[in-house]
Amino acid sequence: MSKLTAKQFERECADPYTTEPLAVQARNHAMAAGADISESQTGKEAGIKNPRKGGGEYKTDIVFGSHRVSVKKDGAVQLSSAEGKTSANMIRKVLQSFPADQRTLMDEPRLQKLADAIEKMPVKSLAHHNVEKAKERKPIIAESMLENGKIRPQFDWDKYSTTQRPWIDKELRDYLAQYPVFKHRFVEEALTGRYTMGHDNSASASHVLTPYYYKPIDDEYINSVANSPSFRARISAKSRGGVTSGTLRIDYEVCK
Repeated sequence: MSKLTAKQFERECADPYTTEPLAVQARNHAMAAGADISESQTGKEAGIKNPRKGGGEYKTDIVFGSHRVSVKKDGAVQLSSAEGKTSANMIRKVLQSFPADQRTLMDEPRLQKLADAIEKMPVKSLAHHNVEKAKERKPIIAESMLENGKIRPQFDWDKYSTTQRPWIDKELRDYLAQYPVFKHRFVEEALTGRYTMGHDNSASASHVLTPYYYKPIDDEYINSVANSPSFRARISAKSRGGVTSGTLRIDYEVCK
């Protein structure tokens, strides 16, 4: 399998003149499925920007004619990895997409409580093993979270990870298992961004491209992801320069 990074694979898939075997393979799948691969460019080249309003997460990586394409290389891939406010907004927007009478059958207060907890995830915190790294790379931020050399309780990622994080992970897992109709749209949003950005927004994806297939992101494909044994949704730590932020990470595995 190619040693391309995911981002390099995206760019190669958008290049009409690529000779990279994995990208050529993917583009051939797209052409066979009816995509206009002669009109291909990256999302950036197409002028697609991450929306500043609505709290959505950009999903369109490349464009084939009128198709807005999410590119996934192979193996384990991220569908979403957004911080608390964006992730909570995602959950609320998906919930709001259902009529009121249906929401009452989905234990709306329980889901709102979960969204509130996710929204309160630390945006900036310190893990104990990263303190020295943070002090070296982001000294001003790090010092603001320390007192007498120790992490102040409200910025202690390890403390959060052993208290709030397990409850959120279990509650999210249990809720998605109990309400598969919500899970379907939750996965749809993670794949496309349709509910936070709008079905016709240029940043929301309409198709998915992998080395093995090119498909519209329709109910059949969404179900295949939602019911995949590799599907996972849980709280994860994202570290930049030793400073940690909590994210809601959603993954599955791309395979033939």
